[in-house]
Amino acid sequence: MNFLFYMFLSLIFVILKTTLMPYFSMFDQFYDMLIPFVFYLGLYRPAREGIPFVLLLGFMQDSLSGGPFGIFLTTYFWMFVVTRWFVTFLHAGNKGLWLIVVAAGVLVENLIIIATILWLGEASELPPGWGDRVVTQLLWALITGPVLIIAISVAHRKWSGWASRIVAVVKEQES
Repeated sequence: MNFLFYMFLSLIFVILKTTLMPYFSMFDQFYDMLIPFVFYLGLYRPAREGIPFVLLLGFMQDSLSGGPFGIFLTTYFWMFVVTRWFVTFLHAGNKGLWLIVVAAGVLVENLIIIATILWLGEASELPPGWGDRVVTQLLWALITGPVLIIAISVAHRKWSGWASRIVAVVKEQES
């Protein structure tokens, strides 16, 4: 049931980011909304549950982005691994940590994309205003990153409660 929740939520984030948010100029330079989701998986879910989904999420984003294949796959995988490593010695419920990790994730994703552009082409091929875009995304991440992680956590808790009630009803009807 968790995998269904992850698929449903990631689909909502992708639809929001690709179809709805571009119509509002305020959200034109919003960061990748899947980054807080990857951090949520790294903070609160076991590796056997998180890694397959993070790889699937990266594959989906690489397929949709039209850029060089593997950018999102690599970025999401290493964000998940580093987050799991941080949780071994930091408290996962620390909201200050959430603030830093989401902003760091946005910065790392942008650095990987810029490094890929530079590696495949020339510096003149960088999109105009990319520095301002990265700063704006960092500000958005600092403002909304922890809020998104809290919203994902609450939604997951409600989904789990709903799913366990459904399973209990089915078991009761079978007996």
